[in-house]
Amino acid sequence: MRYQRQALEWMYCREKEDPKGGILADDMGLGKTLTMIALILARKPTERIEAANDDEDDEGNGCEWSLKLKYYPGGTLIICPASLLRQWEFEIKSKVSGNQLTTCIHHGQKRESKRKLLRTYNIVITTYTIVNNEYKVNGPLFGIEWKRIVLDEGHIIRNHKSQTSVAVCSLRGLCRWVLTGTPVHNKQMDVYTLLKFLQYPQLDAPTYWKRCVGKDQLHLNTILKTLMLRRTKAQLQDMGELSNLPQKRTELIEIELDKDERKVYQRVMDYTHEVFAKFLKQKAESYEIFVLLLRLRQICCHPGLIVSMLQNGDGPQISFESEASDSEFDDVQQMSSESEAMKSEFDLLNKLVTDDNSETVRDILSNSAHGDWDASSISKASTKVLKQSNSVFDLKRPSSKMRKALEILTTSVLKTNDKAIVVSQWISVLEILGSHLEEAGISTLAFNGQIPVKKRQDIITEFNDPSSKKRILLLSLTAGGVGLNLIGANHLLLFDCHWNPQLEAQAQDRIYRVGQKKSVTIHKFVCKDTVEERIQSLQKRKLALADSVLSGGKGAKLTRDELEHLFGMDKR
Repeated sequence: MRYQRQALEWMYCREKEDPKGGILADDMGLGKTLTMIALILARKPTERIEAANDDEDDEGNGCEWSLKLKYYPGGTLIICPASLLRQWEFEIKSKVSGNQLTTCIHHGQKRESKRKLLRTYNIVITTYTIVNNEYKVNGPLFGIEWKRIVLDEGHIIRNHKSQTSVAVCSLRGLCRWVLTGTPVHNKQMDVYTLLKFLQYPQLDAPTYWKRCVGKDQLHLNTILKTLMLRRTKAQLQDMGELSNLPQKRTELIEIELDKDERKVYQRVMDYTHEVFAKFLKQKAESYEIFVLLLRLRQICCHPGLIVSMLQNGDGPQISFESEASDSEFDDVQQMSSESEAMKSEFDLLNKLVTDDNSETVRDILSNSAHGDWDASSISKASTKVLKQSNSVFDLKRPSSKMRKALEILTTSVLKTNDKAIVVSQWISVLEILGSHLEEAGISTLAFNGQIPVKKRQDIITEFNDPSSKKRILLLSLTAGGVGLNLIGANHLLLFDCHWNPQLEAQAQDRIYRVGQKKSVTIHKFVCKDTVEERIQSLQKRKLALADSVLSGGKGAKLTRDELEHLFGMDKR
């Protein structure tokens, strides 16, 4: 397509500039993988891969060759999530004729350990985890001067303090590329690590960024205009580039919690209000508050998910551990750090009011002003509702949200020739929903981080096969939110709300991408009068921030009022 040829020309030129490379930030599903393969092919005549010499000394540990400063010249190193390994391999084999590009999958316990062999391939494909592991021991990936390093889903390194980020930035390479449809997830600082990886001058220290770039939106926009190419589907459609891309519509599914679910939700919300009041008095950790918010979100999916926080006795025993994924806890910690920085602004204690049927924060503060904080009142009020024996926690009992999902799947999807993907950040939610589908005689496929890497492509192939009888895929948000091509489906059910709206956007673009033939429907589930509605407003703020960084608009800072709104403690 013309827009891909334009991207190829831009990338070809960027490899002749300093820094060599850049950020290809085209919208998800617009063929960034194919464009990169085209670049590798286009540049191949100017590159020379040396043959391995068996006489070369490649023995000994990494420290020895590192001290000798002996780095072998290599080809292109592609780093991607494990779920995309085979997809990259498939795209190269299917799009490139003959043996024009020799390819090696560098993964698993039996992966190649000698640099002199790895450097002979035109393309080496590995994962962020392998790079991280080899960084610790000066493995073979770090003994090669790569012609080109490509980060697929490059936003993965956005936390500059993470070991993965440090490891990736330590690789030696002449040209460096970041492929991502979502360069900004939570904050402007997300871009810093991407520019550091590209070796943009003077950005080797976060202090310089904070002093000279982070506070200057215009300066950052100027840098990105040079180093980043971004086109959205909407922009290309307006230009007449994607005339064959079908329509996409988003349907908001508002769920009313039933009476029993509402009682559980309200009791935990009351408990959260007390902890928040304690936090305002600096007697509780902010992290505890956000874990409680995590529990509230789980109740919206199914109350049985919070059973680990309950005692068999007379009241709630809150646990601050959870099944939540690492990426989700990263977001929880980010939210916690934002609120920590705002403690000095919490001067409105007498203004905060809870929901109509709850105790006011003023009363809670008054009750606890003359002694240590005590949750006994909540415990007594919650005796019956928060007992494990309460039938509302029975996983065999579908929640209100699950009943609606089952209704949509059985009527809008299975009665037609369509296929659907159900997305949740919790594998346990997908397992519960899957069990109810199985009871109804409906077979499903599952794709999550627990599936062995070797089997993942087989699952994708089976699901995308038009003749497959398994027409529902239960997809983990973190495992399936990046890079996958799932155009066999044209319905996607976003079962729960995530702090990070970019993860949801990535999930949507698994089915809404070039090659999709059917109209696409996104079913976004939100429980009314719950924290899910408030998360939606935070999602809008984050999307506005991302737009401001990428397009030069004005960003939105997290306000005190928004934090109150998140807790349901704003004035009505």
